[in-house]
Amino acid sequence: MSKITTFLYYYVVNFSCGKSRLFMNAKTIRITTPYITLGQLLKLANIIGNGGEAKAFLLEHDVLVNGESDRRRGRKLYPGDEVGVLGKAFAIAS
Repeated sequence: MSKITTFLYYYVVNFSCGKSRLFMNAKTIRITTPYITLGQLLKLANIIGNGGEAKAFLLEHDVLVNGESDRRRGRKLYPGDEVGVLGKAFAIAS
C-alpha cells in the first residue's frame, strides 16, 4: 500500500463526538513520563525484541505517527499521539 492509501485506510472521522480519530480499535499505551520514543513504543508493543532492532525495523516498514510516515526511532510520542504499524494501532495516554 502507498502511504496515502495507508493513511486513508486508517483515517476515520468520529461524527458522534465531533473529533477525528486516526486509528480505530487502537490499543492504549499508558505512560507515566511526559513522553516515550518511537523505539520504546515498538519495544513495549512487542514489535521488536530490543532497541537495537528499531533502526533497521523503521527502515524496512512504514510507521504512521498521527497520520504521517515517520522513520525516526527517537521521535517523541506524547499523550494523544496515535501510531500505526504492521496493521496495529496504538494510542498514547497518560
